[in-house]
Amino acid sequence: MGIKVGVCGDISSIKTAEKAGYAYLECAFQNFAKMSEEEFEKALKHLEGANIRVEACNGYFSSDIALIGDKVDFKFIEEYSRRGMERVSKLGCKVVVIGSGGARRIPEGVSFEDGFNQFARVVAFCADIAKEYDIQIVVEPLNKNETNLINTVADGLELCKRLNHKNVKALADFYHVFRNGENLDAVINSNGLLAHTHLARDNEDRRTPRAENKETCEKIADALKKVGYNGRISLECVFEADYEADITAAREIMKVFED
Repeated sequence: MGIKVGVCGDISSIKTAEKAGYAYLECAFQNFAKMSEEEFEKALKHLEGANIRVEACNGYFSSDIALIGDKVDFKFIEEYSRRGMERVSKLGCKVVVIGSGGARRIPEGVSFEDGFNQFARVVAFCADIAKEYDIQIVVEPLNKNETNLINTVADGLELCKRLNHKNVKALADFYHVFRNGENLDAVINSNGLLAHTHLARDNEDRRTPRAENKETCEKIADALKKVGYNGRISLECVFEADYEADITAAREIMKVFED
């Protein structure tokens, strides 16, 4: 089993993603968690006639939900997570990303260690719930302009090691890897803890890769294959106005991960 190539988008774009040759769609978890029952039933209808599913979700928490500090509400987090997990499991979801840079930012007056430990507690709490739905939690490192906690793949791996929770794994988003000035060593030394990946061009526009980015994509693919990675890689980009044309053009480059 090789690497599966998917693309991010709204659930309404699932047939477009399938037509462009992607194996799955990745959507925003928070959208489903916040929907009314009527809205979710309408969302489900987009799966009718589609042969791919929403195998991954990102965007767990919006920035108005506190994960660190004295306003963390575990009752709310539990209700929100259970509602969201139940719904995305119906969409075929297997992995949910906790990125949520704004929500996890350590506020002034909270030490790094206290902030790290609080976030770790939230991650483990969500992972316990996700496990009930046979869904894997992965923690996404984000570049330093987006948050002040878990910035590198190495940071994400350290969180996984300290938690030692079977349902918490790491993510490598190669846009953030390169924006942080990281190399691929952390990926190569991930020792089975890497469970999901994201890709965008490593420049400020964060667009989909093109022919000129093929060499970089080949290096990433080589690093993933070196560690026996056989999970998913999602295009998580700022898409052009013509979504279908954009993701169709990018699909050709993404073949390097399947070869």
